[in-house]
Amino acid sequence: MTAISRLAPIVVGPEQQLSRPLLSKCFAVAIALSLATVFNPALSQDANRFENDIILPLSDSDAVAAGGERFGALCSVCHGAKGRGGGKGAPCLTCGRFRHGGKASELYAHISGGIKGTVMGSFSTTLDETEILNIIAFIRMHTAERLAAGEIAY
Repeated sequence: MTAISRLAPIVVGPEQQLSRPLLSKCFAVAIALSLATVFNPALSQDANRFENDIILPLSDSDAVAAGGERFGALCSVCHGAKGRGGGKGAPCLTCGRFRHGGKASELYAHISGGIKGTVMGSFSTTLDETEILNIIAFIRMHTAERLAAGEIAY
């Protein structure tokens, strides 16, 4: 089963327990996004840019850490150590703005297939589905941390 075929909202059931710090980050992100769209109507048109429309391993700290390791090895050269941009001029991935779509499924497609007309190449032969999902989870967690710390605003 591919990530794209698993399109579904993330549901945390009784078998999955979020740690208190992770749960706090999730609430902080939800509140910040809600307030941002209330106080900035232009953002409400783009509120789905952070939609996790495929299942991500956000509650699995080992998966997020593995995503960070793969990100560091393959992505940080262009996107910076924690996805903050820099490197070779590639955009920030944890700043809240995406030129080519920020839904999880769109990020999956960009990592897997590249982005035509840009230097973002395809990693479909380098990364498997799980590794791509872990990288996206790593990006999402750093975005949530930056939002909670007030480093970025929506």
